[in-house]
Amino acid sequence: MDKRESLIEQFSTFIAWSEERFQRWQTDPRLSRHMERSLQQVSSGESQYWVAYWHQQWQQHNQTISRDHLYAYLQEPCYRVASQLWSTYQHRNDRPLFDLFSQGVLCFQKLLTSFNPILNPNLGAYASFFLKWRILDELRRQDKSYGHTLWSLLLHTSETRVRKALIAMGIQDSLLECHLQAWDCYVELYKPAKIKREGKTQAPSPEIWSDIVSTYNLLMPHPQELETIQQWVKTSGQAVFRYMAPAEVSINQPLSTEGQQELIDVIAAPDDPERADSLHDYGAIHTKILAWLREEWQGLDLKTYRLNVHTKTIVQLYYGEGQEQKDISQQLGINQSTVSRTLNKVKTIVTDRFLEWSRDHLHISLQVNDVETINAAVSQWLWSICQTQSGGNES
Repeated sequence: MDKRESLIEQFSTFIAWSEERFQRWQTDPRLSRHMERSLQQVSSGESQYWVAYWHQQWQQHNQTISRDHLYAYLQEPCYRVASQLWSTYQHRNDRPLFDLFSQGVLCFQKLLTSFNPILNPNLGAYASFFLKWRILDELRRQDKSYGHTLWSLLLHTSETRVRKALIAMGIQDSLLECHLQAWDCYVELYKPAKIKREGKTQAPSPEIWSDIVSTYNLLMPHPQELETIQQWVKTSGQAVFRYMAPAEVSINQPLSTEGQQELIDVIAAPDDPERADSLHDYGAIHTKILAWLREEWQGLDLKTYRLNVHTKTIVQLYYGEGQEQKDISQQLGINQSTVSRTLNKVKTIVTDRFLEWSRDHLHISLQVNDVETINAAVSQWLWSICQTQSGGNES
């Protein structure tokens, strides 16, 4: 994947796909011209300044074009996260890279809503953290078949779900009952003797298929051949996959064409020097926050806050090494609920300490009702310092 170098490219180009892989960067003409005119008004060459500016314009004035500039900027971190997840989890499901990327794009609105450039001006780093967990959580929420092969999914689903899935596929009446009976015979005869290879349930052996066909023909009035029964069972599995994980529609498309009417000429370009100075200060504020958190984290007294003795290890494994809670619990020999409570308590402690510290040292107006936004920022701050401790590069 080619890296976008210029600011115009970063804020006006989108990924063009070919066979579900990155092909090239495709320019949105409207965004390109708008970015070029904006750069003529403000000469800043820092992407973080423009992230903060477009985010401010979108929040205060609900400017669609400002949001679209940010959507363009987010293409790279989203693709990077999707590629990492696809490489890590491709053995667990059959989702292509494009699907994971599209799932990330669907999270852009929530990402921008929770993003606060005062707390963290690096949108790319924030997006990498935010999208990783959002994509995983969304996949698991939408697709409870995650990690199953077709053959194992059929063994772990209910008749009600199979029936609904087949009806959703358009299979009804007597043909529906044939599919359900074939599935029922499959479960009854294959579940006690399922074949696994590398931890994955494989297709039944010829002998088991023969038993499935014989049982089906004893129960149903119209005997069927092996090929028909096999096809009905496979169709049932495909229907359940489709029913449990409906296809997502990607919104990652060019936002306009050359011939469309434009509003670009009536949208004001950045022209407020005082506002520009405040936006440039965001980087310094974030650096100051991370320095405070490192010192706070190093001096954290577990007894004072009644924290688990494994607290720092849990936080390091979760944020620094990206391990899942269940893996951490197995590694440390503790309950997963303990891991979850510890992580939540750490975030609460850091958030409370930050609200107190920020009033005296940052002089920014943060209120207790900003806790949700601050919590999201705290997760990314912890990720930043733990990545550094793990030998990664701080973003």
